[in-house]
Amino acid sequence: MNGSIWSEIRCNFYDEEEHVWIVDAWLTEDDNEPGDVIAKINASGKVTYLDERTQKDPYAQEIIAEKIKSIKKDAALEDCVKNLIDEIDKRLSNAYKVLEGNSDTLYVKERSTGKHLEIKVTELAD
Repeated sequence: MNGSIWSEIRCNFYDEEEHVWIVDAWLTEDDNEPGDVIAKINASGKVTYLDERTQKDPYAQEIIAEKIKSIKKDAALEDCVKNLIDEIDKRLSNAYKVLEGNSDTLYVKERSTGKHLEIKVTELAD
């Protein structure tokens, strides 16, 4: 990007141990060049800069802003799913307890037997 010291910047690796997104950067387009970690972004969008130049680099700031926006969008979606699961659990027969779920599956426990069940969402043909 014009005005940047880096030729490529990516933020597509999540470090499971540190619980942060890693911002990697390369100075050249040479495939043999090792990348440098220039920043880390936590789940709340807080950025830790590991290279001071990152704070003033327009390309780095663009990549970081995109990731923060994505993190916030994902968090909002997770909140919606959690609220939906809670509402389903309230309205579900007391014989079942919703344990967790995602965008297409609810994981339910039958209280009397302890069996774990899945409720899948599928689209029906018109």
